[in-house]
Amino acid sequence: MLRVLHIVSSLNGGGVEAMLLNYYERMDHQEIQFDFITHGDEVGILEEKFTSLHSKIYHVTPRRNNFLKNLKETNAVIEKGNYDIVHCHQGPKGFFPILFAKMARVEKRIIHNHIAFTPETYMQKVFRKVNCWIVNKLSTHHFACGSDARDWAFGNNTNAKVINNAINTNKFSFNPNIRSSIRAEHGVENKDVIGTIARFTEQKNHRYLVDIFFEIKKYKPNTILWLIGDGPLLPDIKNYVRSLGIDDSVEFFGVRNDVEKLMQAMDLFLLPTKYEGLGIVYIEAQAAGLRTIAPDHVVPKETQVTDLISYVGLDFPIEIWVTKCIENLNGYERKDTSKEIAKHGYDINIESKKMENIYCRINSG
Repeated sequence: MLRVLHIVSSLNGGGVEAMLLNYYERMDHQEIQFDFITHGDEVGILEEKFTSLHSKIYHVTPRRNNFLKNLKETNAVIEKGNYDIVHCHQGPKGFFPILFAKMARVEKRIIHNHIAFTPETYMQKVFRKVNCWIVNKLSTHHFACGSDARDWAFGNNTNAKVINNAINTNKFSFNPNIRSSIRAEHGVENKDVIGTIARFTEQKNHRYLVDIFFEIKKYKPNTILWLIGDGPLLPDIKNYVRSLGIDDSVEFFGVRNDVEKLMQAMDLFLLPTKYEGLGIVYIEAQAAGLRTIAPDHVVPKETQVTDLISYVGLDFPIEIWVTKCIENLNGYERKDTSKEIAKHGYDINIESKKMENIYCRINSG
């Protein structure tokens, strides 16, 4: 059996973890096993699903809590695990796990980048480039979620491979019965619902999203905002919503394992994130037949898998965002986009077999 150790931040339903579950559920578990190092004591909502597929989950101390303890615990898992492949999803920050894998004589070491840009000072940029160079030398294979993420982390490395964050198109495919049921459950049958699914961090730009919604309410008072996810800035955003006096129009859902159903009930997906590697959630929204607005020159154009998505620059006046949202809230017929998603390489039923073959080729190469 081929044993792969994945190093991730958490298993709490984010894009990377959801992608890994989508792939692993469709692989031959007699031939390949995924185990995980995750950071912190929190048991993520996806852990039960992975353990039911015989994955082992190792919780290590987060670096911010105790840097040396994190290194010691991470090294112990890698050193004792006898893994065929270590697959680190930390991009340029994956120096230590990849180093430990090399020290433990793990022959196949994958560094996988999921970010295309982060705000950084000149010195931070220099440090990142040096770190990227070292990590690239220590690793044997280089993956990225898109071409922008590949170029940002691996530069001119022509061997770096783009791995599509494929999704279950059948699960997201628009269903009018689910839409009616969810909207009735939340009492929004006659309202326009704008929604987003994202961790509450500075990156995801929830405060600006709320500002856009606040302006939309002036023109379309019958509009509701659904915010799905958790994160360190959640209390701040709740307070901000309350300070604007729109808390009766904003619903916070927390972490959910049925986001595909909530998307059915939305009328517009909006996420003005500040930086992104790919942004699989934009593809999920389109898979649900949902009109989608993303920030231009931030979210890669690889997310344009249907004609449902449009882009607005973060440097544009907020009025442009508001106008684009109102235009997209005008009635439209939801459609099945599964063929378009598959054509662009994001159908998990097709891509999972490709991924399994990639692991096998890496291990035998």
